Amino acid sequence: MGGDVLRAMRRERILTPVIIVSGLPRQHLTEDIDSFGAVFLSKDDMTPETVRDAVATSLRMLGLNSVLAA
Repeated sequence: MGGDVLRAMRRERILTPVIIVSGLPRQHLTEDIDSFGAVFLSKDDMTPETVRDAVATSLRMLGLNSVLAA
């Protein structure tokens, strides 16, 4: 279901950074989230720094590097 929402967002050119947070290991996600500019973050690894880095990575993946300089 989440993959469908992400695909629809990208199809409509909605370039919002997406971070998928889960308690499951990354390999349990069946979706190819990277191709949609989404980043996986384990809930066990969440800190303010890892969330910031995940947002920055998603922005870069979407080609929105200029937002990082703001």
